[in-house]
Amino acid sequence: MTYVNLDSVPVEVLSSNNEASAWVNYGTSRKVLYGLSGGFFTTKPSIAAWKDAPPPTRQQCADLISTQGTETIPVADDSRFCVKTAADRVAYLVIKRFDRASGTYLADVTVWETPEE
Repeated sequence: MTYVNLDSVPVEVLSSNNEASAWVNYGTSRKVLYGLSGGFFTTKPSIAAWKDAPPPTRQQCADLISTQGTETIPVADDSRFCVKTAADRVAYLVIKRFDRASGTYLADVTVWETPEE
């Protein structure tokens, strides 16, 4: 996981954070997950850590982001996150492990569609 667009089908790995729903900064010893770009050097509070044992529902993730959303969160093996995308979709990321060969985290991703109103 580096820069990912969770609005594309299938999920697309990007070469920069342009259009990225979330991305990991590997530049320091403490790896950090960032949310949606908010403009010049800023991000939006569009990510939240999921700490409960069972995976969340779409609504649980959306509620967590709206009440505890942040711009950045430290990343480690086995971390879990809820993410809001630019198209208002909601995703759940499970960081599996750091892959030394590629120098990136491997993750399982679930992306839910935005419900029709």
